[in-house]
Amino acid sequence: MKQTSVVLGLLMAPASAWAACPNSADLNNGIQLVQSDGLVEVFRSAADDYVQVDVVLPDGEQTQYVLARGVYLVERAAFDDGEVDPTSRVTNEFETPAARLPLPQAGTEFRGNQRVHEIYQTYDEKVHVQWQDAVSMNFGRCSYTVIPGHVEYVNSRTSYTEGLHYLPQLGLAYVSSYQGAAMDAPSTFRVVRIEKAKG
Repeated sequence: MKQTSVVLGLLMAPASAWAACPNSADLNNGIQLVQSDGLVEVFRSAADDYVQVDVVLPDGEQTQYVLARGVYLVERAAFDDGEVDPTSRVTNEFETPAARLPLPQAGTEFRGNQRVHEIYQTYDEKVHVQWQDAVSMNFGRCSYTVIPGHVEYVNSRTSYTEGLHYLPQLGLAYVSSYQGAAMDAPSTFRVVRIEKAKG
């Protein structure tokens, strides 16, 4: 009897662990990504075709982002004393409506134009996104299909690139690297855990 219980426990453990891993339905209550340096990103459904991301740095500093279709950055703002600082808000207005922005697929690319609105200026920016072949990646006890991507932003003042990891099973993309025009090498960011948001 004891041996049977042990065998059943071993057989059921992987299924239980898998069931505890978030899926796209969990965006309603929040999906939490934890990076190796302690930075925490919480992704939540905001409105039709939009996902809000609340970022908390290890020192407590907070930033908020809004992503169209869980992928394309359309707004960012910093917090001041627990409230969004309106002077820090930057919005990216794509020519293409959010609902028509393409979801990532392996081996595809997207070129678009956006108008960037900052508090004291507005300027145009070109966006070029390229998606690579899908891979499987482990994040703690959870494993997901990941479509790596690379996005380049170019405007009249500067250019910069970001690496993206899109997780189709979750319906979101997170930034895996960043390189500004003056940087010799990119800064990289490693997610070590993905879990349902707490609270």
